[in-house]
Amino acid sequence: MRNCGAGGLLGSYWLGLFSFCTAPPNGPGKRSPARYYKPYYVLSGDGKLSPHNLRVPQFTSWQRAKLWLGQHSEVWNMFRNRRSRLPWINAGLAMFQVATPRAPANAEVPLTAALIVAMRDLADQLGSEFVMLSTGHRGERTGLLQQVRPLLRRKQVRLLGLEGNLGEARKRQPSGLWDFPDDAHWNVAAHELVAQITFNFLEANGLLDSRPPSPPARPSVSK
Repeated sequence: MRNCGAGGLLGSYWLGLFSFCTAPPNGPGKRSPARYYKPYYVLSGDGKLSPHNLRVPQFTSWQRAKLWLGQHSEVWNMFRNRRSRLPWINAGLAMFQVATPRAPANAEVPLTAALIVAMRDLADQLGSEFVMLSTGHRGERTGLLQQVRPLLRRKQVRLLGLEGNLGEARKRQPSGLWDFPDDAHWNVAAHELVAQITFNFLEANGLLDSRPPSPPARPSVSK
């Protein structure tokens, strides 16, 4: 899985790389499941992870209708993506979501760290490298990431935090195209900065194979 938002710059390199952009597991998040299944994990006292909901839940008719509206109605999405500082308003806006995640059964810091370490171990089994990225999105839960990082360092997980670089860039150039006005995802300037930072990090850690890709074979033309 490669999810680092820097494919344009890294496209000419071969990556045996497994990267994971993480959000708090199991807990309330901004993006509710639409086309994917979000498993619910439990962390036991001995540090073992186990999925709690092995069967994929099926959408109800009402959920399928909300999914269709999310794919076809800008007005619906305008309300679905709204957030308020007032909890009672957010509770009302939650009805526009296809589904809302369950609250975690475990403390989210050790659970998040355990999930990331499990993915790193899986990458090792597959013969791939692993890097844990924080996106540095506007409004990202930086405090949670800062609590998780010491646990990951003890397990020797490679870390690349982007919130510092993007935060400084936003302060230097407030009018820059860092984020979309109504969306926390990267805009043009953030993509370019993140691509360069990611490239430098991967190169410094020896994770890039700099051999140029082989040109595509030309089809032979019979005369």
